[in-house]
Amino acid sequence: MNYKKIYKQIIEKAKLDNRVKSKEFYYERHHILPDFMFANRKRKGPKGHLSGNPNDQNNIVLLTPREHFICHALMAKIFIGSRYEFQAKSSLIFFFTKVIGKHQRQLNGAIIASSKKYEKYRKIGLEGISNSRKNKFPAIDSETKVSVGSVDRNHPNVLSGKWVHATKGRKISPEERARKKPSGGNLNNNYKEMTEERKQRIFDLIPSCVVENHLKIKVLDDKLKKEFKEFSKISIVWIKNNFGNYDSLVDEFNRQRNQNIKYNPYFRSQETKSLISSIFNGKKWFTNGNVNLLLSNDQIVPEGYQLGKTYAQNKKN
Repeated sequence: MNYKKIYKQIIEKAKLDNRVKSKEFYYERHHILPDFMFANRKRKGPKGHLSGNPNDQNNIVLLTPREHFICHALMAKIFIGSRYEFQAKSSLIFFFTKVIGKHQRQLNGAIIASSKKYEKYRKIGLEGISNSRKNKFPAIDSETKVSVGSVDRNHPNVLSGKWVHATKGRKISPEERARKKPSGGNLNNNYKEMTEERKQRIFDLIPSCVVENHLKIKVLDDKLKKEFKEFSKISIVWIKNNFGNYDSLVDEFNRQRNQNIKYNPYFRSQETKSLISSIFNGKKWFTNGNVNLLLSNDQIVPEGYQLGKTYAQNKKN
């Protein structure tokens, strides 16, 4: 398939229409020659090889959301094997970040979110971002602290120490590193030792967090924050880090307090089961192969739908 030809046809058609943005017609600005191909681009990222202004009106065209989507998908194919491959793929994921909610692409009938190939191109975009960052990191000049962008880890200036990671600010000598005080374990300002007294306070909370003889972790997490007010930050992770897992927590509680409670992350109380049952009572799932609908007996089944449910992970691109 000639992707360049299709791309040019879409652009030429849009130009001939003499489009103008208005309340009646929603269009999106699109760079005919991608912004990332220009040397003096204003957006962040690697510079390209073209001179000139990427935002020149001759390089801008108004596209419908559908056309915009197709053009970005075409560019991801056109630039395969070139220096711009990963940037073209990366642009896909940024394009898709506004296809949900109340963005104009959604309100004006954009087909992106419902497209069968949406997930395929979303993965291509994520792949582009991942590969464009491979073996690179954000760097600054160790002397001036000025950003030099995303650079290769094996760049001569990185190996010499002239450029360092943006979070470091400067290169630390081995002598200075040796003088730095360790901050792990109880030397960390956020360290919270699991003393016997604190363990018993946790055990005192557990009985009020049990539903039908099963420990509810979310309830324990809420009570934990109210109990340990001496800490500015506390979460259930503290317990997991000290007991290894929630099963070990329950086992030790049962031994010390002579109890027999259980922990099951998939446990549902009878009240929850009854609520779910009431929601689905008298209703059935229908599918057209792409979209699932939960309909009551008095609702009309749309044309093309049949009884059953389709799971996204089983669908092919």
